[in-house]
Amino acid sequence: AISSFAVSEARSGFLEGVELLFVTLGIAFLVFFLEKKEKGNFYLYLYAVSIGLAILSKYTAIFLIPSAFVVLVIYKKGLFGKNAFFIALALLLLVLSPVVIYNIMMFWTRGHFDAAISSMLGTRPDDFSVICCRSVDANVAKNFNTMALSMKQSFSISLLSAFALGYIAIILRWIRRGVTPLTATVIIHSIFLAIMFLFGELNSRYLGIGIPLFAILLSLTFEQAREFFRRYP
Repeated sequence: AISSFAVSEARSGFLEGVELLFVTLGIAFLVFFLEKKEKGNFYLYLYAVSIGLAILSKYTAIFLIPSAFVVLVIYKKGLFGKNAFFIALALLLLVLSPVVIYNIMMFWTRGHFDAAISSMLGTRPDDFSVICCRSVDANVAKNFNTMALSMKQSFSISLLSAFALGYIAIILRWIRRGVTPLTATVIIHSIFLAIMFLFGELNSRYLGIGIPLFAILLSLTFEQAREFFRRYP
C-alpha cells in the first residue's frame, strides 16, 4: 500500500502479478508448517501446491525450491525420508506435470524445450528467433549493477533505506539471539532471490516477486522497533 511499484505490479497484466500471489502463499504456508505442531503436514502440502503454481506461472519462482530446502534442513531435518515429504514432493510434481509434459513433447517434436528453458540453456532455436537474445548471463558485476538500478527506479529512497536497515537489524538479531522461522525464511529466500537475479538479466518487473519478502521485512522491523521503545521508553 505504501509502494506505488507494488500496487502497479499487482495490477499489471504481466505474469508476475499471478506469480506474486502464489509466492506469497508459499512463504506463508512454509512458515505455518514450521511453527504449527497440529496439522503441520497439511501446511506442507499446501506449500508444495503453492510453489508448484508459482513456478507454473513463471519460472522465476524457482528460487523458492533451494530456499525451502535450506530452511527445512535448518528447522525440519527429520522430515526428509518421511511419508509427508514424499507426498509433498508428489503434489509438487503433479502441479508441475503440465509444463513437464509440454516440454517433453516440445523436445520430442521440435528438438528443443520451451522459450524460457531454451534461454536458460543458452540455445537459440528458430522457433523462438524473436527472443533469441535472451539467455542466462553470468556477468555478476553487470547483473548487480542492473539489480541496483532496478531497485533504485522501482522504490523510493526512504523505502530502500528501510529495507537495508531491516536486513541489518534482523541479521544482527540472528547473530545475537537466533531468529524465528519467519525471520530465517525471509533472510534465506532473499539470499536465493538475489542469487537468481545475479545470474540472469533482471527486468525491473521481476522485482515484484520480492514484494512479499520486503513487506514481511518491514513488519518485522517495525515490531522490533516497537519492542525496543517499550523496553527503553
